[in-house]
Amino acid sequence: MPTAVNPSLDQNATLSDASGVPEQSASTEVAITRSEEYCFDTVTIQVDRTLFKVPQYRFVEDSSIFIDMYSMSQDGNQDVEGSSDQRPIIIEGVDKVDFVNFLRELYPR
Repeated sequence: MPTAVNPSLDQNATLSDASGVPEQSASTEVAITRSEEYCFDTVTIQVDRTLFKVPQYRFVEDSSIFIDMYSMSQDGNQDVEGSSDQRPIIIEGVDKVDFVNFLRELYPR
């Protein structure tokens, strides 16, 4: 018989039987797939003191630099520049307003 869960316990607490062995979950796993057309990888860019997270496909279409950078991330290197808020691509010498206008050209609404 399962023991009661103390509400003050951590959210990740699991029920266990009298022997202390965790109970098996009754739920079944369902395979989830990503849309090939509408599931974008993103790139994080910092301009001034603002972070932008935008779909990377526009940057890799015609740029060998971005193609090389993101082929490294596909090789399992998750610490690639632009891969997270902690590791953005930093663009210096560009005004935030100008960068927003550039992004509006790349990604029109």
